[in-house]
This record gives sequence, structure tokens and C-alpha cells, in this order.
Amino acid sequence: VNAVVITDHHDNAITSYRIECRNNGKWVKVYEGSAPTERRVKINRFEPVLADAVKLTVTDANGKVQICELGVYNEKR
Repeated sequence: VNAVVITDHHDNAITSYRIECRNNGKWVKVYEGSAPTERRVKINRFEPVLADAVKLTVTDANGKVQICELGVYNEKR
């Protein structure tokens, strides 16, 4: 895994969050902070990690949070 894409239902609803990947039962933080854009689609790229699960924790938001899609990718670079 080296990229996670979050599609928010509304522009700028999710303002900050944390992304963690699980490997061998241990959660590793790959991103934490403000949303990189105020748009609905938030693209997060990071160094590759092996993972059997991905966890998204919204730490701040404007109103009700509705996630339309959470994509997990291993992009070729």
C-alpha cells in the first residue's frame, strides 16, 4: 500500500484525519494531519507498507461526515 484516496460526500467536511495500516497485528501511522485539499477527493501518498487492513480516523470535521469511497492502492511510480 502506498496511497489512500478518500472521497467525502461534501466539500471540506473532513478537515483532519489519521490513516493507519495494519501489518502482523500492529497498526502503523502513515498519515496524520489536515486534509490536503478542501475538495471532496483527498489523495494521500506515502512510502510503501505491507498491510492487511487500513484504518481511517477522522479527527476533525465540519458537520456530519459521510465517506462515499475509501480507495487503497499500490501505485506504480
